[in-house]
Amino acid sequence: MNITRGRFPQPDARRCLFLHPEEALMPFEIRKVENCPAGLFAPTTPVPAPTDAAGNAIASWSYHHIIPKEKLKSFFDKVIANGDGATKEFKQICTFVIQKHYRYRNGDTYPSALAFQDNNAPAQAANEAGVTMAVIAVLTGMHADADTADAATTGRWGLFENFWFWWPANLHRGPGSALRLQPAGGGANWDENLDDGGARFEKSAKHVLPKKQFDALSALNAAMDVYEGKQSTGAYAVARLDALKEVLKLMRVLVPSNGTYTRPVEFDRSRWVRVMIAGANRYRVVPR
Repeated sequence: MNITRGRFPQPDARRCLFLHPEEALMPFEIRKVENCPAGLFAPTTPVPAPTDAAGNAIASWSYHHIIPKEKLKSFFDKVIANGDGATKEFKQICTFVIQKHYRYRNGDTYPSALAFQDNNAPAQAANEAGVTMAVIAVLTGMHADADTADAATTGRWGLFENFWFWWPANLHRGPGSALRLQPAGGGANWDENLDDGGARFEKSAKHVLPKKQFDALSALNAAMDVYEGKQSTGAYAVARLDALKEVLKLMRVLVPSNGTYTRPVEFDRSRWVRVMIAGANRYRVVPR
């Protein structure tokens, strides 16, 4: 997979945390990328203005995470802090995420999504399966690159962050976040089974996603919790490696390099209803 076109320096093992975490100058953290890069998942045909099940116009819509960006960030950072960044399991997880974006960047999934085209390089060769950690190291910010085509951020690290936070199986489209109740600020009116998950796992997505997909995401979220030590697991040092293997197993299902889960779950008006809560219109999912 030739993504550098021979223009960028090769990774320096002394600086590359993925390859030699014990020699890294400092652990690096992943930022929480708030906005979906422009053009990502853009429809190939015009989409009519959204309405809910009763025909009410929805002022705005957005992509919602099921596993929140906060969890994806904390899991990544914990892997690095634990010194597990060079494990074969984590390397494969990173490889899957990168391959998913590059394989479909010129197809229906990413029409004109320049954020995922490495300097507008030609279509990747057929050997994408051979992504190496050297490639990942370049992508993950070891070498700043102001020339990157990632319009939302700068450098390889920003490019990888977009990959990490916006894989399609973890997204669904619904009314804008401002139109949904959040855990923070929703108070007693917020219902985890009907409303936005905010910085929490979005349980209400079980009414929007196919059951198999939601169950896999729920299991992945739980495995990340175990890895981060947020559940009682006994000997954590042993349990975290088992949890990392479980994360990898589930990522194989949710971020495969084949044609499965190439787009977020699209908006379905039958799954949404407008309700008046505390004097304001809010949208909730329709329970199945």
